[in-house]
Amino acid sequence: MYMIFKEARDARRWDAERNCYMDKEGIPVVDPKTIDFEALIASIPTVDKLYRPRKRRRIVKKHVEEIINVN
Repeated sequence: MYMIFKEARDARRWDAERNCYMDKEGIPVVDPKTIDFEALIASIPTVDKLYRPRKRRRIVKKHVEEIINVN
């Protein structure tokens, strides 16, 4: 990660609009020293948040199937 940032910095690919350096493909890169890992980890959804919608869909599907079978 640092090598990509260093290469972008050395090549002077500063994007004033985004206020960061850009790599060869135009993807923003940041100095690894400035990353707040606590905030990064907090932004990643937990397993419960990822799978909660699937569980709800199964419950709704089961409910709808029960209604269809009753009628």
